[in-house]
Amino acid sequence: MRLKLFAAMLFGLLISPMQQAAAWNDVGHMTVAKLAWDRLSVAQRDAVFETLGQLPHVDRFLAEHPKPVMVNEKEWLFVISASWPDWIKEFKNAGGKNGPPLDDVAKDLKAEHVEGYHFIDVPYFFPSKQAFAGHDPKEETITIVGALDKVIPDVLKNGNPANRAVHVCWLLHCTGDIHQPLHCATLFSNDYLKGDMGGNHCLVKHQGKPINLHAFWDDRLGSFTKSEGPKGAAVYYEKVYKQLLTNKEILSRDEFNREKFATRLQLPKASQWAEECHAIAVKTAYKDGTLPRHAFLTRFPTPMDNQMAPDLESVAGYADDALRVASEQAALGGYRLSDQLDRYFPSKNGNP
Repeated sequence: MRLKLFAAMLFGLLISPMQQAAAWNDVGHMTVAKLAWDRLSVAQRDAVFETLGQLPHVDRFLAEHPKPVMVNEKEWLFVISASWPDWIKEFKNAGGKNGPPLDDVAKDLKAEHVEGYHFIDVPYFFPSKQAFAGHDPKEETITIVGALDKVIPDVLKNGNPANRAVHVCWLLHCTGDIHQPLHCATLFSNDYLKGDMGGNHCLVKHQGKPINLHAFWDDRLGSFTKSEGPKGAAVYYEKVYKQLLTNKEILSRDEFNREKFATRLQLPKASQWAEECHAIAVKTAYKDGTLPRHAFLTRFPTPMDNQMAPDLESVAGYADDALRVASEQAALGGYRLSDQLDRYFPSKNGNP
């Protein structure tokens, strides 16, 4: 009963149609950022705000992400910057058939996006590597681990103001993503000879609607649909921020306090975070390979694929387990983000 009540408070989810997913959604990323923001001192908040003000085309970014009336401009720029890497992804196809116009803004921003920074596809072979009939996956050279352990620290220490601003956004974003289990695992089996792309090609149903497994996990901290136009964006971000406040209140309770994560917080490297997250993906997201699923190998599932997708509700406790794990991972991500910000923006005036 307690877990069901917790779920009702935290997740009044609006499940969107099946889609290709790449990251925690806005609510997920901004929840992790909100947890960290509330732990910063006044001096740290001012310093981070000044840095983020150097983002390329920050005025356009803010115009497309209107601030709700209940939040101040410093906090809003910080929390919404956790989604900046997903925003610039929109410009990667600029000038193409289905992309936005290739204007000066698009030219600047498309160069800032690095696809590999969102994930690391650590292979999970099921039932075993020996039984796998495909080729060994190629080792990735650009990953979220390299971004967090090497690239971001180097730029934040030595970069120019604009590059530091960009990499603060990547710090916020990557720290969120590396705590989403399916950003650190890809299933390889004889129905996924090229991997399931972190669950993106693993089709299931939730509450009767088809959704890929990755998107299901992305939505665990809340999800809303954004309508077109400025008014639609304003309504959307007001809902998102209200959800952040709810999430923050719940994830600040004793069951999520720092002491509960003391052992895991001793792990200093993103490579170690990815290893633990991979283990969570195998055990909880994939259910040690036993999760019922439908493999689709096209970019988007067909109507027949949607019909064949099994219901997650048929797996006892799956949604509750996902809720629990996502909540714990978001809380842990918030603590780790706070610790990193303390290194790059040392506090001078104590706690806020």
